[in-house]
Amino acid sequence: MNHVTIQTATLASPRSNRLIMHVCRNSISLLDVMHRLFFDGLSHDACRKAVNELIEQRFINKYDLWGNRKLYRIGPRAVSAFGWPRKRADRPGPQRLPYLLGALNYTCMRETVQKQLLASELKRKCPWFPDELIHPWAYTWRDEVLRTIRVEPRCGRPLRVVRKLTSQLYQYCGCPEVQRLQDEGRLIFAVVVASDEQARVLRQANDDEGSPLHLETSVYSDLIRFI
Repeated sequence: MNHVTIQTATLASPRSNRLIMHVCRNSISLLDVMHRLFFDGLSHDACRKAVNELIEQRFINKYDLWGNRKLYRIGPRAVSAFGWPRKRADRPGPQRLPYLLGALNYTCMRETVQKQLLASELKRKCPWFPDELIHPWAYTWRDEVLRTIRVEPRCGRPLRVVRKLTSQLYQYCGCPEVQRLQDEGRLIFAVVVASDEQARVLRQANDDEGSPLHLETSVYSDLIRFI
C-alpha cells in the first residue's frame, strides 16, 4: 500500500505553517487546542484572528460542532498547494467524528502532548509495520512505546470491547516485530471513553478476562454527546 507523504506547509509565517500542519496531522482541531499549543501567553482573540486569516485564505475550513464551538479541517487551498488528501477538507461523518475528537483529546488536550503520527512517519519509525493495519487508527510513539488509539463513547459492554481489542491485538502480532513490542510491554492500546466509570469497568473487564492487552484508559467527557 502506498501512503501519501504529507509535504510540509511552506507559507511565509512559521506559525501559520504550524497551525496548518497541526490540523492536517490530526485531521481536525478545535480553537482551544490551537490556542494551547501555539499561542501560549497570548489571548484567545490572537489565536482566533490567526485562524480566521487562514480560513479567509482557504487554507483551513471551519464547520459547526455543537453550541458555539467550531471544528477545523484543512481547506481546499491547502489540498491544492501541498498535495494533501482532499477528504481531509470535508466535514467528518457522524461515525468518524467521535473517533477524531477522542484521538485529538488523547494527543493534544491532556497534560502530556503527544504527536499523532502521519502514516508515512509511522512507516519510517517502524518500517515493518503492516500496511493493512495502519488505517483508520491513530498512533503515537513516545519513550520507545507504540500506542494505538481507540475511542469507545458508549462502552456499554466492556467485555465485548476487550475481546474486540484482543482480536485486533492478535492481528497486530502476526508481525514478529509487533509481537516483540507486545512481549516487551511497548505496544499499548489507549482507549478514550466518556466517563471515569466507563474507564474503571473497562479496566476491570480486561483484568477479569485475563487479556494480554496492555490497556491504558483516558476520559474525554464530551464523548457523552455521542452516546
